[in-house]
Amino acid sequence: RVVELVDRGADPSGILLLAFNRKAAEQLEERLAALGIATTRRLVPAAEARSGRSRRPGRAASPDRPEGVHCATFNAFGYRYQRQVLGARISLDHDGRALRSLMARSLETAGVSLAELKPRRGSDPLGAFMRALTRVRAALEPPDHMDVTIESLTATPLVTVPFAPVHDQYLRTQTATGLQSFDDQIYLALVDMLADPSHRASIQRRFDHLLVDEFQDLNGAQLALVDLLSRPHRRLFVVGDDDQLIYGWRRADPRGILEFHRRMPPEPWSATYRLGTNYRCSRAVVETGARLVGHNRVREAKDIRPRADAEDGAVRFVGAPAWSDRAAALCAFLSDEKTRLRCGWRDLAVLCRYRAQQLLVALALDEAGIPRTPALGCRLFTHRAARLLRTAIQLARSPGDVAAADLADLLDRLVRGVGGAAIESLRVAPDPWGRLRELGAAESVAGYRPLSDLVERVETVRRAAAPASAEDLVWTTAEAFGLDALWAAEADAAAADSGGGPDGGPLEVVDSLLLLAQTYPDPEVYVRTWDRLGAAEEAHAGADALTDEASDADLVVIGTIHAAKGREYHSVVIPDYDCDVSRCTAAEVEEERRVVYVGVTRARDAALFTVDTSTGFVHPFLRELVEPPDPGEHETLSAWLAEESDPG
Repeated sequence: RVVELVDRGADPSGILLLAFNRKAAEQLEERLAALGIATTRRLVPAAEARSGRSRRPGRAASPDRPEGVHCATFNAFGYRYQRQVLGARISLDHDGRALRSLMARSLETAGVSLAELKPRRGSDPLGAFMRALTRVRAALEPPDHMDVTIESLTATPLVTVPFAPVHDQYLRTQTATGLQSFDDQIYLALVDMLADPSHRASIQRRFDHLLVDEFQDLNGAQLALVDLLSRPHRRLFVVGDDDQLIYGWRRADPRGILEFHRRMPPEPWSATYRLGTNYRCSRAVVETGARLVGHNRVREAKDIRPRADAEDGAVRFVGAPAWSDRAAALCAFLSDEKTRLRCGWRDLAVLCRYRAQQLLVALALDEAGIPRTPALGCRLFTHRAARLLRTAIQLARSPGDVAAADLADLLDRLVRGVGGAAIESLRVAPDPWGRLRELGAAESVAGYRPLSDLVERVETVRRAAAPASAEDLVWTTAEAFGLDALWAAEADAAAADSGGGPDGGPLEVVDSLLLLAQTYPDPEVYVRTWDRLGAAEEAHAGADALTDEASDADLVVIGTIHAAKGREYHSVVIPDYDCDVSRCTAAEVEEERRVVYVGVTRARDAALFTVDTSTGFVHPFLRELVEPPDPGEHETLSAWLAEESDPG
């Protein structure tokens, strides 16, 4: 489309191309460069002279525009606007810890005391305010209409706090510090454009044409940015597929693309072109995916079909009660596909619903001698639930060897009524276990004695019989220290928050650690394996498993369905899909169905689903993938089986 516009005489410097992620934006820049079309990352002219490299013929660039098509992600555009137009100084908080501290200060300034609210153990009151902030910044929900509910130990078990005063104070503090999240990059740029007519008019004059990729994945703030930048001429071209909207947890909404004509001038001043042919995938993959996603009601009606000369392909299912058998089938499929298709290992992928699932897949591939991507891209052993459990296990096995920081974190997370001074004294103690015993002994004999109780719990666990298995070790430790209740509370909090994301919560992490315990049942071997894999995860912290595809290494890709969106492989495996949708809303169920659709259509040729048959439950989405039986097919097969089993 950019080439077409330039060939028609459009000024390339007046074209804005917005992509959903950085990789897509960089690919667009590379492809345009290969076509002789210059690109830029500047919104306003730089002080230095423009580059003199050759450019595709077209209308001369305006003097107030940097030369070249502007390619950016939404976040990059917001960042560039603040830096280049406003001259703002921005410090990006990548892990959220600094912004949580900023929120804590804002709460105090706004007169909200978390100490007086007495939040229930295992709850995350600060996280509740951060989630409310995301609803404002990403979905553009008005803070004046929002309340934050805190689970409290006071006479009122649920305390409601108006969010507007907190948000006002947070915005003031944030403006003073320049500290931002990714959501803030877009939101704060929007706030300025809407508040300053001259800035708004200037940025609208900057571009003649706006093109947007992956339109279905846009949240409220991104949609508002598109709306604002495309005014007043509405020279807007968007590409999207509502069947691939799998970012609802980022506040994307199907209505963004389905109601496009309500946001823009109606037909004939706007038009939709439906592309129903899948030119990439085999017949089996296309028809299976279409059969599944066709059960969704909130979608654009379309006839999804394979190209006329598409290969037959295959979608297969393998069920077994034991993971070892399913893992063997998974590895056999990958090996067979590599031989059959004469492709590299890198052309094959195992796509998990949750990141925590990737560990067992990696172990299975290692055992089978199949090369794989080294970075799983998951926080399993470094997840706070896993860290807490590992600390508790070490405390029960050898309390003197527990690191000071780990013991202090356990105390902070699990034990109520302990002052900050006591916790900080543990962090700096040369003998943290000895210091904990001293603090416990100094507690008053009467009344609540949390530190003494913790010491006694540790001694009780140590006096008990050694766990018979690694699974027994996990459960015994979890129950002794109350971790099971903490995980349940955190899981409930995550379930109540629709912005939980695609990664597993504490219960999913523990499930993965239990599967590891089944693989290594000896407690000593289990702990050593845990520590080895944990060290490897630390070493690859920040790496992306799918980034390894850019290298020359011939490795099977292990990733998540969400991370694989926009990528393609010869064949894929989706292991043990079992996302519980029984408590989901209708919209959440439809999004989960789209997740499976995206997963299966990453395969050009064939896909394999492994199914855990130990529970006797078959996920409804797996049933929907299978073609309904023909009339009389059941009777015909029954008669054939009876005939085959007849010894006569």
